Amino acid sequence: MSEHAQIFKVKMKAAFDKKAKQDVFQEGDLILKWDARREERYKHGKFDNLWLGPFCISQVMENSTFILHNLNGEHIFGAPINGRFLKFFYEY
Repeated sequence: MSEHAQIFKVKMKAAFDKKAKQDVFQEGDLILKWDARREERYKHGKFDNLWLGPFCISQVMENSTFILHNLNGEHIFGAPINGRFLKFFYEY
């Protein structure tokens, strides 16, 4: 990779990192979980919702992993869920 390309890459990363922010989830937050099984091409329609939920975070674990429960208080998903598959749920 040329020196100019390397400089450009570093500048682009800095610009992205400046605007990007990591979500900080806490116990009790309402969230949506990414439906990874439907992520593959042709397994969903153009306007299908690819997010499951809402769920509530019942426990915050290390390394950005979370234990979730549904709104009835029942634990779901047998294992902790990585935070990169979650986003905040906002009620209207």
